[in-house]
Amino acid sequence: MRETDPKVSVIVPCYNQGQYLHDAVESVLAQTYSNWEIIVIDDGSTQPQTIDILNNYTAPKTTIIKTSNQGPSAARNHGIRAASGKYILPLDADDKIANFYLEKAVPILEQNDNIGIVYGQAEFFGAKSGRWRLPNYSFPEILLGNLIFNSSVYRKSDWEKVEGYNISMVNGW
Repeated sequence: MRETDPKVSVIVPCYNQGQYLHDAVESVLAQTYSNWEIIVIDDGSTQPQTIDILNNYTAPKTTIIKTSNQGPSAARNHGIRAASGKYILPLDADDKIANFYLEKAVPILEQNDNIGIVYGQAEFFGAKSGRWRLPNYSFPEILLGNLIFNSSVYRKSDWEKVEGYNISMVNGW
């Protein structure tokens, strides 16, 4: 890592998904880009297994924050407020990223002020496999529905400009 590499804050809301958390965090620990932090937000989990995992969880550069259950949008906002990175990567507790994702995403944002969000192709894993086929990016259609997946990298300053995720989107979208 170079001193000039900007930090990426990986924000992981977790509500009763403790059984998946290790794999999500491991995908960040395996990154070829090394200037990142992980903030896991326990969104008021009620499942004993998840509570136990979160109460005892330790991983490098990882912080656990506990909140009452308010949904993924509020949990992401809470984590991003605590984040120290220039860039944000929301990562659901049951998702993973490729080990080169941040290495490829950060330079795109660093070199292009007119690009606001970077995302790649997504694949299913676990019970379902194969590429997740999403529609092509289109503006203004992106304002009306999901065209990209949540695990996209963007500037924290843009999150601040829009005052965060809309918490009335209780399902996160």
